[in-house]
Amino acid sequence: MDNKQTEKTPKTAAKSFMTVGPTLHYSHKNVQRCWLLAVLAFAVSCLFWSKIQTGSFWTFDFAAVTSPKLWRLGQAAITGVSIFEYPWQILVLGMLMGILGIVPVLISQLMSSRYSLPFILAVAFLANLPAFAISLLLSCVAVACRPLRFRSRFIAIALCTAPQLAFWGYFGGAIGVEPIKWGFSFTPWICAWLVGLAIAGLVLGIGHFTRYRPGLVWMFTSLVLLTTVVVFEVKIGFDELDYQLYVAKNNPEQVSEFHDHSITEALDKTITNPAVIKYLAGFFYPAEPIPLRAELKREIQIQLSQDRWPSWFVATDELKYQAKRQWLFEQYDLFISRRAKSRRMPIALYYKALLREYSPDVKAIEQKEELHFYSDYPYERSREIRSEERRVGKECRSRWSPYH
Repeated sequence: MDNKQTEKTPKTAAKSFMTVGPTLHYSHKNVQRCWLLAVLAFAVSCLFWSKIQTGSFWTFDFAAVTSPKLWRLGQAAITGVSIFEYPWQILVLGMLMGILGIVPVLISQLMSSRYSLPFILAVAFLANLPAFAISLLLSCVAVACRPLRFRSRFIAIALCTAPQLAFWGYFGGAIGVEPIKWGFSFTPWICAWLVGLAIAGLVLGIGHFTRYRPGLVWMFTSLVLLTTVVVFEVKIGFDELDYQLYVAKNNPEQVSEFHDHSITEALDKTITNPAVIKYLAGFFYPAEPIPLRAELKREIQIQLSQDRWPSWFVATDELKYQAKRQWLFEQYDLFISRRAKSRRMPIALYYKALLREYSPDVKAIEQKEELHFYSDYPYERSREIRSEERRVGKECRSRWSPYH
């Protein structure tokens, strides 16, 4: 009797902990096509994020993955185009981060968690946000778990964005700003959460009446991305982005390497360095400290007149102005070559001309043991070209001074 009852009792297979979404019930070919379109739109969003932050579409540095700097999202609010100067940047960052923060979670809920992995990798390697990708991974795993498959998919999505909210809340504040600005630097991430919930609400709301057909995610991702690009170009512009990245923060008058620096400490280290003493012994320099110091300062003056330090001089980092000058020229040239018709061009030309005029004051080396720069007149080798460049730059700079 017991055996018969056992035979009549149907055997139910154990339910898996991870589930698949309703979209996978459709034609495999159509699902794959729409999923690839969503991956493409999402990858472009990640590249655009990198563009507005660094000026380049891809800047991932494998050596810097473990750097704490990559965990700090708050600097994104003041890097490149600052939200304090351009409030429209809040909306731009919010819409982009909304895409990055919600699309992988939607894919995981409507399809499965394994389909969200390319999106997470895109955030880590294309958007250069490996720390944020970790929070996305947690959300995607959570939303695909059976215990969190609520009757309301929207509530499940909202609850499973907790890792992103925690990341934005802990790492979203800008560093080195006033308390009011620090609080204000969280506004893009608040906007991102609202935009993400709006995208999820539209996709799930329309999907509820269309039986979650594939295609909704990539269409809404593309729509929000297109809106973001249009808002950025109309309200801010890529010209302004390049200006902020390459010119605005590189005023030669504010660069510390071209401020006054004492060479006394470096000269003391040079004179007491055994290797330097051995090297100088073969060139008939005086052995007594005072005459030796005077002779070395004369040699430094001669070499600095040719814009270089003597090979035996132990220069500190603050005295190595040549490398900084070369880097600044590269930044100005990047802007000049890319934005020849920009209204900011006169400022870039003025900074470049001003930098060319900076020359070490060799008399200050002898009198004060100090590296001092003067820019009262151009170098002799560039007098004809650079003096005119500086005159035009000054005139145009005063014209555009409200934008500087």
